[in-house]
Amino acid sequence: KFAFCHLLFTEEWFLNITFFHHSVSFLFYNKDIFVSCLFVFVCIFVFVPYPSIIIFPEKTFPILSKNTFQYNRARNYLKNRGFTEDDIMRYDIKYCEDSCTNMVNRIIIPSYDSTGNLNTYNARTINSEFPKYREPSNVNKNAIVGFEYFINWNLPVVLVEGMLDAKAVKHNAIPLFGTYLTNLTKIKILENKSVVYVCLDSEAYEYALNISEQLLNCGIEVYLTALPDGQDPSSLGYVKIWEYIMESTRVDSEYIMKNRLFYELTHD
Repeated sequence: KFAFCHLLFTEEWFLNITFFHHSVSFLFYNKDIFVSCLFVFVCIFVFVPYPSIIIFPEKTFPILSKNTFQYNRARNYLKNRGFTEDDIMRYDIKYCEDSCTNMVNRIIIPSYDSTGNLNTYNARTINSEFPKYREPSNVNKNAIVGFEYFINWNLPVVLVEGMLDAKAVKHNAIPLFGTYLTNLTKIKILENKSVVYVCLDSEAYEYALNISEQLLNCGIEVYLTALPDGQDPSSLGYVKIWEYIMESTRVDSEYIMKNRLFYELTHD
């Protein structure tokens, strides 16, 4: 619509309309070119990742802004998970009061893109409610980079599963929101030729091997961090997780093959 209005109301509107008419006529009488253009357009529309517009739930406020029972309880939960007040302010952590949404009484941990726009958030329960995490229904994970606002692509990046894991690592950590390498994250790594540390939870070792292999095949320098059984970066904490990261193994094709075979033999 915008393009059509621009076409009509520029000073050279008649020339634009004429050009538009000839372009349509050309495509109509050259059906092979028309089909090719249509195919390219469909491919771009379907396969190129695009971000959704994400907004916070109603009645979501900074978690340090109120001194009520619910807010104090939420702050104590974060404190027990290793968050300081500086961490809470740095990550802009909030609390949702809105009883009209399934995000109510949850801690909201936002993620911002490189320009400071909200690109997703995790709503973490502090009760025994299931599921533990909720997120916006319209988020396109392939079109975002978790915590991108904090990422310096010229330094090594650490790939982890969740936001609490990224907070535990603190420095240049990207939450994948799962165990798969998302499209935009991969694109950014390849563009910047970043060194990568893959640090997934211990039970996700097979997925860590898959991510490492993807990046290795693209010419990226990759290190794999092996964690003790039942552990993840969040449970280990900042000091301990960096001990494991510093002991990471640089990955090559032989390493991938041997460890995948060992994993398959021990997990049948």
